Amino acid sequence: MNVDARSARRLAIAAVKVSCVALLFIGAGEIGLRFVPLPPALLRPPVQSIALLDRNGIPLREARVAERFSRELTLEEVPRHVIDAVLAAEDKRFFRHRGIDWLAAIRAAVTGLSHGRITSGASTITQQLVKISERRPRTLRAKLIESATALRLEQLWPKDQILAAYLNR
Repeated sequence: MNVDARSARRLAIAAVKVSCVALLFIGAGEIGLRFVPLPPALLRPPVQSIALLDRNGIPLREARVAERFSRELTLEEVPRHVIDAVLAAEDKRFFRHRGIDWLAAIRAAVTGLSHGRITSGASTITQQLVKISERRPRTLRAKLIESATALRLEQLWPKDQILAAYLNR
């Protein structure tokens, strides 16, 4: 066996080993996410106003809750241009990631390191939904918890349900 064939064989073996280790980490991560709890506030509907209706269903009065009028909307009730604007501003790749936008995270890390301070965020809509459902101090630990919870939420809820919950909060 010549040197090139030996090198190619070693490289192939190394690639297989790296692939096996990567698959083990991914599998362990997927299993580990099943133990990440969702914030209790996320499982409750958002605070809504109380509407008083007559016997024909005509609104008579709406009582405010928490100093505002509100009711939960379905995604179909939200105008498409509002959804498009929120996605454009908050999470352009919402329908293409699984809870964490790795491209945005890398971009934010690189620009943050090059400027010596945080210059842009990388939170997805799913991460923001987790954040507003359970307040934590702004620390790296909190960000990691929010990220793991966002990954778990994406396993349990469809994208439309996540987006509707975000818009309602």
